[in-house]
Amino acid sequence: MTPTPRADVGLRSERGPILFAVMVSTGLIAIDATIVATAVPSIVRDVGGFAEFPWLFSVYLL
Repeated sequence: MTPTPRADVGLRSERGPILFAVMVSTGLIAIDATIVATAVPSIVRDVGGFAEFPWLFSVYLL
C-alpha cells in the first residue's frame, strides 16, 4: 500500500501579500508620524500658538 500525499504540505500561504501590505502600511504610518512630530514646533509657532494645533491637525488628517 503506497501512502497518499498530503494536500496541505508544500503549499504557499495566501497571506503573504496581505502581510506585506500591512507591514508596508505600518512603516509608512510610522514615517509620517515622525515627519509630523518633527514639524510640529515650527508649525505651532507659525500659526500663533498651541491653541490652533487641534484644528491644524484635523485639517492635516483630512
